[in-house]
Amino acid sequence: MAGSDSERCLTVPGAPSQGEIYAGPLEWGAYGAVLFNRQAASMNMTLNFTDLGLTGTTECGARDLWMHENLGVFAGSISLEVAPHDVRMITLMP
Repeated sequence: MAGSDSERCLTVPGAPSQGEIYAGPLEWGAYGAVLFNRQAASMNMTLNFTDLGLTGTTECGARDLWMHENLGVFAGSISLEVAPHDVRMITLMP
């Protein structure tokens, strides 16, 4: 992948109480995202596709990489429940 690390990964804005989302493009046209919940309670975390440079109406197929499951097709954003002190890792294919 060409470019600097800052061109390959972004940190989605949000207060620490909202968790942390890191996302960026993959070489084969998809996007990868990691959702971190550092809190003691489960939380619903949302990644807006506009944060990836896509339009707000873009549809993406989502796959959970650790569960080896297709999550479905999402338009504009994806919201996932993340267990306490856990991580979800997904790919998004426009």
